[in-house]
Formats: sequence, C-alpha cells, structure tokens
Amino acid sequence: MSKPLLSTTLLASTVLASPLWADLTAEDVWAQMQDTYVAYGGTVAAASETRSGNTLTAADVTMTIADEEVDIVFNLGDVAFVEQGSGSVEIVTEPEMNMVVSGDFEGTEGRVVMSITTDDLVAVASGTPEVMTTTYSASDVTMSIDELPDMPDDAEFVFTFAFAGMNGSSTADRGDMIRTQSTMTSASLAYDVVVTDPGNDGNFTLDFDGQGLAVSTSTATPADMDMADIGALYADPNVEQSFTASMAASAASFTFADPDGSGAGEFSAGGGRVQGGLTDGGFSYEGGANDIALSVEVPDLPVPLNFAMGGYNYALASPIIASDDAKPFRLGLGFQDVTLDPFLWNLFDPGEVLPRDPATISFDISGLGRLLVNLFDPEQMEEMMMDDVPGEVTEIALDDLDVRAAGAALSGSGSFVLDNSDTQTFDGLPRPEGKIDLQLLGANGLLDKLVQMGLVPEDQVMGARMMMGLFAVPGSGEDSLQSTIEVNADGHVLANGQRLR
Repeated sequence: MSKPLLSTTLLASTVLASPLWADLTAEDVWAQMQDTYVAYGGTVAAASETRSGNTLTAADVTMTIADEEVDIVFNLGDVAFVEQGSGSVEIVTEPEMNMVVSGDFEGTEGRVVMSITTDDLVAVASGTPEVMTTTYSASDVTMSIDELPDMPDDAEFVFTFAFAGMNGSSTADRGDMIRTQSTMTSASLAYDVVVTDPGNDGNFTLDFDGQGLAVSTSTATPADMDMADIGALYADPNVEQSFTASMAASAASFTFADPDGSGAGEFSAGGGRVQGGLTDGGFSYEGGANDIALSVEVPDLPVPLNFAMGGYNYALASPIIASDDAKPFRLGLGFQDVTLDPFLWNLFDPGEVLPRDPATISFDISGLGRLLVNLFDPEQMEEMMMDDVPGEVTEIALDDLDVRAAGAALSGSGSFVLDNSDTQTFDGLPRPEGKIDLQLLGANGLLDKLVQMGLVPEDQVMGARMMMGLFAVPGSGEDSLQSTIEVNADGHVLANGQRLR
C-alpha cells in the first residue's frame, strides 16, 4: 500500500500546484500531466476531451494507481487548460475533488474516502518545455476524511486538514536530469480530529493551529528513471532530494475521555523547523523547535500538570544503499531547559532538597559506515534478516554530550576508529581504537542529597563513590571529576592511563 499511496500523494500535490513540464499549448500541458502520473506507475483517463477556442477541457478525469492489495483513484472532475495571451497556460480544476482508497485493510475489505476542496485556486504555467515555472495561490485548501473501513455504526471519526493563504511556485528544468525547485508558503495550517466511540464511552478531540508555514524542495532525477519503482529511485546515487520546512508558531488543544475518566491539555511552541534530503546514497533528517509549553489535566489528579522546554532538536542520517565506501551517519537528540511542574517535584522531593534548575539532556553521535545491502530492495532486505552483519561501522564519534539536572552536570566528547577485521579482541565486536574525555560536576553533592532524602542507602552511595574513584580523577574545581577512557592499538582499555583490561 505504501508505494501507490506515496505516488498518489505526490501526484495530488502536482495536480493542485505544479504540473511539472508544462508547454505553451493546452494539449501539451494535458499530455505532460498524464505522462507525469504514468511515470509514478499510474493510469489517467478522461470521459472526453473537447477544444473550444483557447481552452481544452478534459472531462471527468480520474487518476489511478493499483497493486495486488489496494486501488487508489483520484477523481478530479473536469480540468480545463486555458491558453493565455502571453503564451502561458492556466490550469483550472474543480473546487471539489476526492480520493478513494479501496482494498484489503488488515484482512477486511473496505475503503477510505478523502475529499479535497479549494477556494480561489489559481495555477498558471509559463516558460518553455525545457524550463517551466508554475505559480499558484489559493485562499483555502481543505482535505477531510469522509469514510473509513470497519467503523462501528455508532462511532464517529472526523479529520480535516486546511491551509489558508497559500502561495507557491515550482520550476522544472528538464534535460538528461530533471531538476526541480519549489517553494510554498501558507499563512496558517490547521487540522482537527474528532473520535467518538459511544459503545466504549470514549472520545478524543484535537485542534491544531500553525502560523507562518514555509516549505521549499529541490530534486534531481534521471529523466529515464521509473519513478514508480521506489526501490530503484532511492538506490540510484544520482538521485538528489532535499527539503526544508518551518513554522513561526503553533498551538494545540485536546480532550479525551474513557471509562476511567476524562482529561484535557494545551500545547504551544515558538518557531519550529525540519530539513532533510537524499544524496549520494544516503539520507539526512533534522529539526527542532523552541519555547515549548504543555499543560495536561488527567484523571485522579487535583491540579493540571505543566511542563516547559526552552527547545528540542533531533538529527538522523544514514546510508541507505550498499557501498564499497564508508558513508556518514548521525544520531542526535536534545532537550534544553526542561522544567517540571512543582506538583511532580513534590511527589519525591517535598522538602525541596534537590535544586530545581531547568534540566538539559542532549547528545550527538556521528561516524562513518557502510551497508552491505540496499534498504529498499525487498530481496536484499530478506537476506539481511538472516544475516548477522548487514553493515559495518568504521568510525564513530561522540561529538557532544550534555546532561545537567538536579545540580549535577556530565559532559564529554571523543572518537574511535573500528577495525572490522578484528572481532576476536572484543569477543565478536570490531576492535576500537581511540579515546573519550568525560567531565562530571556536582556528583558527590547529588549523592549526599539523595541519601538525605532517603532515596538511596548510604552503603550504595559508598559503592558508587568507589566506582567513580576507579574510573575518574579529581578535576580542577570543587566537586568535579574527569576521566579519559582510551582503547589503544593493542586492545588495552585504560582509564586515565591506568590499564583496566
């Protein structure tokens, strides 16, 4: 189901926003719209095609993608291609369209129906067949799910997704490589979800409102590539894709209820961002947001729980195709300036023994590695499931470690080179060579407070202090420790120059 659904989603946005390679005549624009959809593995049909003056109308247009399990039909209604005096072509679609997904849903035959409505949608293509730009705008674009499979008769599911004040443009340069650039802005983005299940006394509602959405994309794809073959698409090292998206601010509210009680919550965030892409046989994805606030009311608690963060960030990158050369990878996650509700603090620290300064937890790991199989090749993936070594890491680095909470702080960085030809020294693992430097502040003070609170027995704290003495040495400041853990070329493990292994 994933391949046709992905293809239909991409083509739906194409129809609404940017037919990729528009020409100067209405017939050529219509032909290119069909060719684009066919490239994604679909078929296009129209009840009739009529020409009147400067307008070509394709009546009752349907776009279909089908596989063994699912059929997806996008019903556009009538589409008019109007030649402008300047040589450009306006694409006029019906204000109401729908998409129907039918087939086997987890063993049950059914269908999903989604409606798409537009208000004041205008799309105009200009340029040449080789380099074409489409600009578009709409006061509103709304999508809603009207039907779901296997829903109880007395249950209700409502989902709407709406853009307001949408503007954008798309440029395509078609040669041996098809290169596209697009931008889209929307004054607001909102979605609403309502789920009710009277038979189980349950319901859920969610209202989301985002302001200042901006999206940009860039692609480079060989002109002769079958874009319906997702595996080949992502396995081709010549394919490049990138995107960025940002939102100036967002807010949401939700309610829920079940037989155990009911609750509600509110969420808000300042600026948020996400970016990613595909290049050189690998992908990257990263983003974050700032000024996060969450308030939740839950059953059996007398007061709302409040949480806040100065921000969060995440990063993920990895190769996705087999390669003889090592490719970069990355994994990062961070939560900055986290504050907890005083009610939660008081559950385990009513005497306010621990400092309640905002906490930060973040790490960033990077390195080099290579895959022995292509992640989008089903046969290779099946072999990978039976293979204990689907890939190998040649270098790994801790670029950043920052943990600060309850008056203590841990930081560190370091890197190792891994010898995959030696899996004997460390019992089946590649032999590392390198070092990592760590600094720990306030650890003894935190242990004393935990004993004072009665959370940790004194004898366990003594054991923890002995372990810190084994792996660390005093730092330059008060209640500070530092440690250098090293693995040398002989496979020896050392802590501050003292051999441990």
